[in-house]
Amino acid sequence: TSVVYATTSAGGCPSAPVPVNLWVTPAPNSANSFIAVDPTVACGPTLVSVQFFFPHPTAAYDLSLLYGNAMSGFQVYNATGVQSGQVAQFNISETTDFQLVGVGLTGNPACDAIFANPITLTVNIADAPILVVNGLLEICAGDAIDLSAFVEETGNPPGAIPITFHSGSPATGGNQIDPVVSPGATTTYYAFADAGGGCTAEIPVTVTVMPAGTPVLGSASLCSNDPPLDLGTLLDPAFPDGTWSGPGVSGDTFDPSGLSGQINLAFTSSEPCVEVANTVVTVNPAGTPVLGSASLCSNDPPLDLGTLLDPAFPDGTWSGPGVSGDTFDPSGLSGQINLAFTSSEPCIEVANTTVGVSSGPEVINLTTDCAPDNLTYTVSFELIGGDPATYTIDGQPLGGTIFTSGPIEGGTPYSFEIDDDSGCGPQTVSGVLDCFCLSYAGTMDVASGPIVLCSSGNFDVAPFFNNDEFVGPDDALQFVLHSDPGNQLGVVYAVSNSGMFNTSVIPGNQAYASVIVGDDLGGGIDLDDPCLSVAAGIEIWVDELAFMPGPSQTGCEGDCFAWPVSFSGLPPFLVNVIVENGTTVDFGTLVSYTNDTIFHICAADYGLSTGTLTLTPLEMFDAECILIFNVPYTPVDFTWEKPPASDLLMTLCAGESLIVNGTTYDENNPSGTEILTGASSLGCDSILNVQLNFLPAADGQLFVELCDGESITVNGALYDQSNPSGTEIFPNAAANGCDSILQVQLSFLPAADGQLFAGLCNGE
Repeated sequence: TSVVYATTSAGGCPSAPVPVNLWVTPAPNSANSFIAVDPTVACGPTLVSVQFFFPHPTAAYDLSLLYGNAMSGFQVYNATGVQSGQVAQFNISETTDFQLVGVGLTGNPACDAIFANPITLTVNIADAPILVVNGLLEICAGDAIDLSAFVEETGNPPGAIPITFHSGSPATGGNQIDPVVSPGATTTYYAFADAGGGCTAEIPVTVTVMPAGTPVLGSASLCSNDPPLDLGTLLDPAFPDGTWSGPGVSGDTFDPSGLSGQINLAFTSSEPCVEVANTVVTVNPAGTPVLGSASLCSNDPPLDLGTLLDPAFPDGTWSGPGVSGDTFDPSGLSGQINLAFTSSEPCIEVANTTVGVSSGPEVINLTTDCAPDNLTYTVSFELIGGDPATYTIDGQPLGGTIFTSGPIEGGTPYSFEIDDDSGCGPQTVSGVLDCFCLSYAGTMDVASGPIVLCSSGNFDVAPFFNNDEFVGPDDALQFVLHSDPGNQLGVVYAVSNSGMFNTSVIPGNQAYASVIVGDDLGGGIDLDDPCLSVAAGIEIWVDELAFMPGPSQTGCEGDCFAWPVSFSGLPPFLVNVIVENGTTVDFGTLVSYTNDTIFHICAADYGLSTGTLTLTPLEMFDAECILIFNVPYTPVDFTWEKPPASDLLMTLCAGESLIVNGTTYDENNPSGTEILTGASSLGCDSILNVQLNFLPAADGQLFVELCDGESITVNGALYDQSNPSGTEIFPNAAANGCDSILQVQLSFLPAADGQLFAGLCNGE
């Protein structure tokens, strides 16, 4: 603002100056004319206040304002007579730019100004964030999860709005957490997003924690030479599917070969949130007995096989040619005979040994020939077996295999001692021939014996006669069953003209069949005829098959039973049986090489750990015959029982404890399971479930205020100023029968002390 003076002149005479006030208003420009907006950020549609500022505080201005955006376009707001500080309001629903583009003085167009580069103020309209949880958030106990992988904001462009996670609601900086969490139980967290302008969103995010289960696996004890174990028999029925791992494991089987000791196996269930379960399979190494050997002659008495045993393995079953029970009969055998010993102890390999059987010379083709005058006869025979190079007759070398004696007076017995260097002799060939006895019984086909009969009934021995007899006048030929071998009859059991006999006439199961020729008594032969001729007999066996199984057995889970079985007949034996394990029916075979054997019946071999296995015999075979059990045998049951379980429920006083099976149970360890080894009636393990409850402690307090120097006695204890507090226990004094505990606390009042000062006269 300025003052100027005006004057005028007339005729050279100026007038007096007159003051003139000049008011100057600053011209508007982009530096002194501007706007302010409020708010600058809003959540959704809002009312925006635009305040105008001009260079002069009271002057009136005209203005032109653009508002809008490049997408939707701009609108023009014109106003006149506006003073600095005035406000205009605008309703907007999207982000809007405000531009002051022109300002002028009202009524003075000369001062109008158009801004070439107007200042732009922007009001941002934020979209409300939308939080979405994708999927179920489930984890196993102990696992971690990233919450940010499951929560997204969908109301704005991806990544435009940050998401934070919080342990509580409402979300604050104080409860913000890392998005990777590992809760111990099902927990709700909160996701939070802030788009600005008050645009926020919060959503609960629940993480469900699945408790971890643990399968309870069975265990097993095997021999290293057992077949592979089906691991399905050890599974917890609640967790049937998964993967086994560990030494010896292949798929769902465990092969114990090459292993020994406690073998740790792991089972990983295919179900979620199941802990890896572990069990132990005990593999006992297979031992092998070291057997002795022996050398025998074929005519030696039976050998006691106990003399060949390994002292470490005294019990078991022998098998092989010539074996009967625990003896070996060398008769009829030669060479190296292989024998097997099967121990009755578990985990023992079958052991083998050999018994060498030698034989001395054997006489064949024995003939006696009478001289033409019938006064003398000669004996001829052939030797086989033994050591032909060292054959001797009556101590003299034979020098070959055929012997012919010198003439022997008729009716005079002959006897020749035959030997060689095999050590299995000597043996004697003896007999007598009266050449005036013309009849000759001939020979039986002894080499085809023994004749084995598989069932009771009739049988014919005529096909085994060589038909080389000579029957003289007044003599007859008959077939005879008798007790003794060779040319001796012994006890005669039956006589037949045709060779047909019935097994019922044979006592026991052995006899001999011969042809005899002697005086014809008109239907029979005189057995006392001095010229009676007897053909060496052929052996007959009646094979009486019988199957004698041991009794049914009951034992512990997973045990193996030693099942004794006896057979009657000629080994080896085979018995076909029906096998039932409670769910399946199958056929099985029992095989034994001896008349007495022990079969090991193990639960695992039949897919069982508990339950019952039933064996029903159907038919039996031995080396010669077959026996069909038309009346089935009573089935034999093998039962494996689960460990018996019982509960021990007790209520104790606070602070008490109980020792069960060596384990201490108290308030810190109130429950558990104990395995009592061998405690059941069968000697199996027993399971005891322990659960203790504890009564609350009976606590009390005794607060007493005493005078200085006083005392009280509580439960026999003296309390005073030197012992003002303590704890007293009253055994069994509580209402529930537990100990009662009393806390004693004394306090003492101060002594009431005073002084008396008095002035007295002398004598008062």
